[in-house]
Amino acid sequence: MAFKNAVVTKELDEKYKMTDIFCNYTDSLYYKQNRMMPNRYRLVIDEELDCFIMLGYNFLDPELEHARLSKGLWILYYKGNLIEVILDYDFDITIDGVLYDKVWSIFDIKNNELLSEKEVINLLKEILDVYNVAGAWGEIEEDYKVYVRDEIIKE
Repeated sequence: MAFKNAVVTKELDEKYKMTDIFCNYTDSLYYKQNRMMPNRYRLVIDEELDCFIMLGYNFLDPELEHARLSKGLWILYYKGNLIEVILDYDFDITIDGVLYDKVWSIFDIKNNELLSEKEVINLLKEILDVYNVAGAWGEIEEDYKVYVRDEIIKE
């Protein structure tokens, strides 16, 4: 089995305690208080590998009231370990002469006890390639080129 875009089902939620994970990381008071996830919450998962990634939240835009940035906190679940990853993306960037539709940048990796930094980056490359345009909420575009930068960007 390989990574695939999925919507959280009752079975997945029970198996991985996804509601608990989401509620521990979201910045939404509504979901925290009601101990629930948004309907049809999407993620990328490989059950055989015992690994998935979910978005905790996007950061608030400091310049615009009530706006969110593309930069966000993602939770990478790997064999019971919850790795916090700060990711951001940009569109239509040329790298080494190739035009990529979406380029992901890694700003931080925390709570990683099982994998090397390189292993986390390699997992992210696989996952974000499958995530493609917008995960389970978007259509997979065959010609869509995704790139994940190999290094952590220090702010």
